Amino acid sequence: MPARRITRIIADALPQGVRVADEGGQPGYGHLTVDDGHGKCLIAVTVQRWKPADPTIGKIFAKARKLTDGTLVMTGTGPATNGGEGATEWRADSLRPDGLRVLATEVNARAYRLPGTRHTPALPPAELTKLVRSAEWSRT
Repeated sequence: MPARRITRIIADALPQGVRVADEGGQPGYGHLTVDDGHGKCLIAVTVQRWKPADPTIGKIFAKARKLTDGTLVMTGTGPATNGGEGATEWRADSLRPDGLRVLATEVNARAYRLPGTRHTPALPPAELTKLVRSAEWSRT
C-alpha cells in the first residue's frame, strides 16, 4: 500500500482539533506528526500481508484476543522502543483472517528517538484500535 494512502487513512481517523504537522513514509509504512495544541505526537502505521497459517505471525499473535469476525487484536502501552527519555508508545496491532496485518503506534514525541513531550496521546488508545480495525485498509 502506498505511503500516501496510509497517511490519508490515518488523517481521516484523527479527532476534530488535531492537525497534521508533517507526514511521510514508504510503501507499506506511513507516519504523521500531529498536534492537538498540547504537543506533537508521532503516529505510524505499518500494513503487511501474511499467509494466515504462517507460524511466525501465529507466534506474534499467540496471546491476542479474537474478535467475532476472526480478527486478532493486541494493544499495549510502554516505553517507546525507539524513543528518547520519557517517551511512551501506545500500540494497536491487528491480524485479519485473510492475513492483513495493520500495526499502529503512537509516540508522545514528534519523532522517534526524541524525548517525550506530553503525558497523553493525541489519538486515544481506543481510537488507535479503531484505526487498525478500519475497513479502509482492505480497500485498494
